[in-house]
Amino acid sequence: MLQTPEDANTPFKIAVLQQQDRAELIKHAQATVNYLNTVFTDIRFTMQVYDAQNIIQQAADFDFMFVSPSITIQLEKDYQGQVLASLRHWIDRQAYNQLSNVLFTHTKRDDIQTLQDIRGKLLALVDKHSFSGWQLSQYQLKNNVDLAKEVHLRPQASTFEVINKVETSLVDVGSLPSGVLERLYQQGKIDLEHLKILTPQKMKELPLRHSGDLYPEWAWVASHRVSQEMLDNVSISLLTMARKADYSWAIPANYQSVHKVLQTLHYPPYENYGKITFSELFKQHANWFYFALAAFFAILVASLNFTYLYHKISKVQANLEAELKERLRTEEALQAAIEQAELSNRSKSQFLANMSHELRTPLNAVIGYSEMLQEEAEDLGQMNYLPDLKKIHGAGKHLLALINDILDLSKIEAGKMDLYLETFNINDMISDVVTTIYPLIEKNHNRLEIHCVDDLGTMHADLTKVRQNLFNLLSNASKFTKKGNVALYITRETTGGNDWVVFRICDSGIGMSPDQQDKIFSAFIQADASTTREFGGTGLGLAITKKFCEMMGGQIKVESQEGVGSTFVIRLPTTVVEEVLDDDDVGSRHIYQGHILIVDRDTHLRDNLKRTLLEQGYEVFVATDAKQALKLTYKTHPNFVIMDSEIPEGWSILVNFKTNADLQHIPVIVTTEEDHQVRAKSLGAVAYLEKPFEMPALLELLQKHRTHKHWSCLVIEDDINARTALVKLLEHANWFVFEAHSGQMGLRFIRHHRPDLILLDLNLPEMNGFEFIRQLRNKPQWRSIPIIVITARDLSPAEQKRLNNEVESILFKGTYTREQLLDTIGGLVYAVASDHEDMEQGTA
Repeated sequence: MLQTPEDANTPFKIAVLQQQDRAELIKHAQATVNYLNTVFTDIRFTMQVYDAQNIIQQAADFDFMFVSPSITIQLEKDYQGQVLASLRHWIDRQAYNQLSNVLFTHTKRDDIQTLQDIRGKLLALVDKHSFSGWQLSQYQLKNNVDLAKEVHLRPQASTFEVINKVETSLVDVGSLPSGVLERLYQQGKIDLEHLKILTPQKMKELPLRHSGDLYPEWAWVASHRVSQEMLDNVSISLLTMARKADYSWAIPANYQSVHKVLQTLHYPPYENYGKITFSELFKQHANWFYFALAAFFAILVASLNFTYLYHKISKVQANLEAELKERLRTEEALQAAIEQAELSNRSKSQFLANMSHELRTPLNAVIGYSEMLQEEAEDLGQMNYLPDLKKIHGAGKHLLALINDILDLSKIEAGKMDLYLETFNINDMISDVVTTIYPLIEKNHNRLEIHCVDDLGTMHADLTKVRQNLFNLLSNASKFTKKGNVALYITRETTGGNDWVVFRICDSGIGMSPDQQDKIFSAFIQADASTTREFGGTGLGLAITKKFCEMMGGQIKVESQEGVGSTFVIRLPTTVVEEVLDDDDVGSRHIYQGHILIVDRDTHLRDNLKRTLLEQGYEVFVATDAKQALKLTYKTHPNFVIMDSEIPEGWSILVNFKTNADLQHIPVIVTTEEDHQVRAKSLGAVAYLEKPFEMPALLELLQKHRTHKHWSCLVIEDDINARTALVKLLEHANWFVFEAHSGQMGLRFIRHHRPDLILLDLNLPEMNGFEFIRQLRNKPQWRSIPIIVITARDLSPAEQKRLNNEVESILFKGTYTREQLLDTIGGLVYAVASDHEDMEQGTA
């Protein structure tokens, strides 16, 4: 839940600056507030309009403000405001997010040719508090005319009145934002041929709105009291808001030029800028002056004893150097011992893994042949062989279970055990575990009790490992309990702001002493030797359970009393976050293929499908019924849906897809154990597979029905000019382009929108390009995103080698043309797509 100002019923308050003749800005603000209220469904945003004086006085009472550039500076300096986004205007499909101002007169006024000719004249403007009108006019005339003393001001009610007064010569000169003139001209409401621009035109080849110096547009500013999480979410929402006909939101502009204007004019918050005298400086920093004086005398006294202290310190230094050398030798020996121990541990794990694989093959054959021999003995009536064959079969199964445990443990220790995260229903998972464990419960004549609510909801974790943990604990409870009770309690808890699922397994068995409890989670160790002799077991189950819990960010603990029973408690996060891997653990990267939704009740088939599709580069979501499937479809927008027709109301999914315009484009592949091909085709399925089916057949169908890819690119560049040039180049080439001005902003953006390509500058604020690449590659779901580095940096051989292993291409600024850049991008995209097609064809 996002942080609100006080509680869930208190809305976020937004203040909007009102300026004369700028009603369109109020409309932009209201449309943005309405948009935010649709994005954040659990909180509300309200808007109030204030003039310049009141909005500053009440700034501390608001969470967000939509204000002019000059008030933006006041909020940053006096109220710790933070700019989240800058306004970007659109005229005739051309974007601009900068202001300028022009002074103009009628073309027939031959007596007014330059800015100096304005002295003593009548000047019309709309609002004396406007940055792009009044303040920029003052700044432009600062070296020519004193606007407050040498010009007669005539405030007007609207832009049209300013233009009308100039055209009818009721005033001599007009002052307006240049973008306003441009917009009115393009709309055919004014005729610029009658107006003469006095402001020096620094870029004559560009439209009128760029005729003078450029300044950033209005800003969306956040109060310091808004949480960082809310800042990030509102910022991302503004930047991803769909572009309107005449405006949109862009990343925060550089407001340094506005600082300069306000400092030059001594406007708030720079009323006293440059006026500090030496006496005032002394008053403000008296403590520092006294400190410097005291430090001078202290240094003088210390220097008198320097010679004596120097000889004494030299002697102590010699002793320390000798001691340091001895410690360094000790540390080197210790480090060598640690490395040797780690090497031995890795060798042991590798040996166990190899041996386990070598033993499983013949053991499976022994188990299979023993089952065949039992059936043959029964058919031939040779019952005297059955006991021995059953012993062989049981021993083989026991040995195979032991080897499987050893393999799991060695994988965990070697860091090669992966998590396969998915969202699943907790009650369904408990039902599967109870069905599996029940024969073991009945074997010792125990009674199993399940205590939980009817709807525990879902959790996002490794379903197989959660199920194995519960099976290990319940099987232990049933093994060490005879004619007693085994109970499983499942609850959800919230601790420290995090949601947890708690599994509590209680039994009335033999229990354990405190000494036994201290060592039961160690590998190959049971409570004591007598326990092993009486009950059997290898001592691996609890060690693996503990490691599985830790891999998923959880924990396990035990409470037990000898002769009374034991209680094991597992706490797992409701949403497991996959652990970030070290650089050395980053393996081969798969090309990202898109989202797939699997709808099937068969747990084994779902796990196999998910594992195969993950290896092919797909992001996989799973559902077990029609309701959950439709919910995930609207949430994730999958590229494919693989659906078992036998699930309850399964055919209703296809009906919804066929009748809903937002879902019709999603290909659906139907799997079934019966012949429903005609029905599936009639309801819009693109393909039909009869169970059991081969994975290559499914992969071939996915390749065949893959829809056209619309490529997207994230440009991460702090220089606005360079970034704008790259954005325009890619948009012209029909790319969908996102922008970020820092590495941190780029990572935040990728969490919400995964691009197909990243153009990256290395010299970035807050986080440089090398750190961005490291963090990106540490996320398995992002490793496949191609990166092209565009830099002006002189790379060292080490940096060049590092980048060659992490990115697809390196381009140096100033050494390539537009065509070369597009060829590099196009060739990369073609190679990625071709390699993936070859890989799929080879698999098929």
